[in-house]
Amino acid sequence: MRIGPSRGEVKAQKLWWDWALLVAVTAALLAGAALWFADRRGPADLLWADATAVALLPAITWVVRSLLHRQVGVDVIAVLALAGALVVREYLAGAVIALMLATGRTVEAYAERRASRDLGGLLERAPRSARRRTPRGAIETVPLDAVQPDGRLLVGLGEVVPAGPVDVRRAADPRRRRRLLLRLRARSA
Repeated sequence: MRIGPSRGEVKAQKLWWDWALLVAVTAALLAGAALWFADRRGPADLLWADATAVALLPAITWVVRSLLHRQVGVDVIAVLALAGALVVREYLAGAVIALMLATGRTVEAYAERRASRDLGGLLERAPRSARRRTPRGAIETVPLDAVQPDGRLLVGLGEVVPAGPVDVRRAADPRRRRRLLLRLRARSA
């Protein structure tokens, strides 16, 4: 029996909140700009102050969480800048800082999700066994732990091989070296 949301559900919720914050702050900043240009300075300042406060509340929770984990990040500077903008009544500056903070959080969440997906794909493709020829000439499949450095393995067509760079100069046979070079060029093209 599972209690609470899964890790994927938590990440999706976090991404949703990041996007919601970005949309809310952007809308308030643009609406305030429209009011400012319509010569309605009071309501514009109120919208920008609201955008600053809306960004300040989650930023404080992010800072508290990071401090509980004994980590200090740039969110501390953002909280100070947002609070300072409200105190000195520079509401437009606060709204711009809020937009920068919300944009940064959204981009960071997107990049984290994409990197996790890409790394997961790499792990799925990683081989879990290898094939090698026995002294009698038979082919056996062995776990990766049984593979020794400088061991000779059989690699099938299209198989993924976790290996470092190939030193073509070490291939003793010139014909073999030429075939290896042609394969490497074809792969990089």
